[in-house]
Amino acid sequence: NGGTIREQKIVTIPNEISDDYGMLVESWNSYKNTALIVQETSVFDEDVIDALDYVLNKNDELILLVHDVRLELDDLGRPYNDHKGIVEDMENHAEEFARQVLLLSIGEEEGVLEELKNSRLSFEHDIRTITGQTTTDLPPLEGHTSKILIEIPRKNSQSLRELEPLWEAIQLRIKILEDQTMLSPEFQMAKNNLGASKSIVHSEIDELLDAWNAELNKQNDTEQTVIQALLIVDILVFGAVIFVIRKSLSPLQIISQGLSRVKEGIYGEKINYKGKDEVGDLVESFNIMSNTIKEKDEAGEFGVPVIVAIAIGFPLMMLFVITAVMIDLFLNQFVVPIMYLRRVRVLAVWGEFRHQFLAGRVGTFILYVLFQIVMGMAIGILALVAMCLTCCIAALPYLGTVILLPLFVFARSYHLYFLEQFGTEWTFFTDKPAPKVSPFVTDPTHPYADPQDPTNPFTDPPKQ
Repeated sequence: NGGTIREQKIVTIPNEISDDYGMLVESWNSYKNTALIVQETSVFDEDVIDALDYVLNKNDELILLVHDVRLELDDLGRPYNDHKGIVEDMENHAEEFARQVLLLSIGEEEGVLEELKNSRLSFEHDIRTITGQTTTDLPPLEGHTSKILIEIPRKNSQSLRELEPLWEAIQLRIKILEDQTMLSPEFQMAKNNLGASKSIVHSEIDELLDAWNAELNKQNDTEQTVIQALLIVDILVFGAVIFVIRKSLSPLQIISQGLSRVKEGIYGEKINYKGKDEVGDLVESFNIMSNTIKEKDEAGEFGVPVIVAIAIGFPLMMLFVITAVMIDLFLNQFVVPIMYLRRVRVLAVWGEFRHQFLAGRVGTFILYVLFQIVMGMAIGILALVAMCLTCCIAALPYLGTVILLPLFVFARSYHLYFLEQFGTEWTFFTDKPAPKVSPFVTDPTHPYADPQDPTNPFTDPPKQ
C-alpha cells in the first residue's frame, strides 16, 4: 500500500502484478506461522539431555573406579601385566568420554559421535576381556584382539565388581547419544519446514521482482512509443505549420506577381482566389483594377501617370489592409483584456501595449499571428470532425455552441495565457479582484484614481 520505511518512500504495488504480490503475502504468512511453531517447540530431546547429564555426572565416578582397579592390579605380579595394560587403556577412554560428551552438549556433533562410539566399543571390549567375558558379538576393532586372561583374585577385584554395573548404566546413555540427535524430532521437523517456507518466500520474491521488472520495461516501452509518437506528431505539426505559412503567403506572392505584370504593361489578367477573407477582398480589388486598366488602355484613356499611381497605391492599400487586420487582432486579443485588467482607457493601453510588449518582441508577435492562423485552421478541422461525428448536430446553433464550447474557450483564453508569460501582473485567471487603479494612472483627477488605495500618492483628490 506504499508508505515510508527508513526514510525511503515505498511506491504502491501496480495492479498488473497484484497476483504475484498476493502469492508472496501468502508465502510470507506461511513462513511466519512456521516460525511461531519453531518458537513454541521444545528445541532439545529430553532423553538426550538426560543422557548427557547422567554421563557428565557419572564420568568422574567412572574414572575413579577404573583408577582403583589399576591400583588393585599393581599388587599382583607379572602374569597380570596384560590386565594392567588393558586397565590403562580403559582409563584413557574414560577420560575421553568426558571430553566427547562435553563437545556434544555444546552442539559440536560432527566427528564427535564417531569418536564416542569407538571409545564406547573399546571400553566395552576391554572390560569384557578383563572380566573373562566373550567379545565375539562385538564389531571388530583395530588394535583389539580376543584374549583369554588369568582370572583376577577376588580380593583384588572389588573395584572391578563395582565398575561393571556403573559402566552398563553409562553405556546405555551413550547409546542414546549415538542413536538420537540433540534436537527434538518435533523441532527438527519444524526447522526443516521453516527452511522450506523460507525458500518459497525467496522464490516468490524473485518472481515478484521479475514481474515488476517486466512491468517497468513494458511501461518504459510504452513511454518510448509515446515519445516517438509525439516526436512524429511534432514533425507533422511543424510540416503543417510550414505548409500553412506557405499557403497563407501564396496569395500575397500571386498578387505581387500580378503587380509585376501590370508594371510590364500586361493588363486584364485575373487572380484566382476563392477565399472570403481580407486577402480575398484584396484580390477582388486587384482584379477589378486590372480589368479597369485594360478597358482604359484599350479606349486610349490610360496613361503613364495613372499606371504609376496604381503601382504605388495598390501596395499602400495592401499595407493598409494588413495593418488594419493586425490592429483589429491586437485590439480584440490584447488591448481590451488589458483595459479590463488595468481599468484604463484605450489610448493609454495602446501606449502601454506598445512599450511593454511590442518593444523588442516584434518577431515573437509575428510568430504568434502565424500560430493563430494555424490554430484557427486546426479548430476549424476539429469542428468539422465534430459535425461529422455528431451527424451535423454540432452545426445547430445552440447545440453546436455547447458541443464545441471547449474549442471556443480555448481559442478565446489562449491569448490571455500568452500575456501571463510576461509577468504575474498580467494574470487574468485569479481569485483576487482586479486592481481599482492602474499604476499608470498618476493624475489624482483621473476618474479611475482610488483615494482609498494606500499606493495612491494623492490623498485628497477632488470630488468627481
